[in-house]
Amino acid sequence: MKSEKILEEQQTFYPTDENQHFHFPFVVCKHYRKLRVVYNYYPKQYNDEKESIRLIIECLNKVGIPCNNVDEARLELPLNNHLTISVDSPSGPVGNAHRHSSNMTITIGNSSTYGFLPTEIEVGEWKATISTHCILSESIVVNIIIFGIL
Repeated sequence: MKSEKILEEQQTFYPTDENQHFHFPFVVCKHYRKLRVVYNYYPKQYNDEKESIRLIIECLNKVGIPCNNVDEARLELPLNNHLTISVDSPSGPVGNAHRHSSNMTITIGNSSTYGFLPTEIEVGEWKATISTHCILSESIVVNIIIFGIL
């Protein structure tokens, strides 16, 4: 099974990038049998326990769940950064991986990974989109590599 690298990107995101969508366009120049998307980000966990507990207490109280007990808040640890990936073909959305894993390999083709439609790999401009749902760490490094499988 021969593969060709179509896209390789690394980008750093910061708390100011939270709740946004970042697009990574790529061009498919030939008819591949499938695409393989390798996606990861780090760190996954936010490791500032004191700040995490403060945030947990603040959020619980904000939504009407009284909490001032550090031991209760500690039960919610660890807090995690949360980014997701979606892919669009020239014809529109193919799917998304709104999962909590920070390390995924996604296959798109006639038989696709759960969350992605089975589809022919069209020639044209595609895009991968990273959605930054929660960034607690000072920074998060994201890697995306997309391969065309012949």
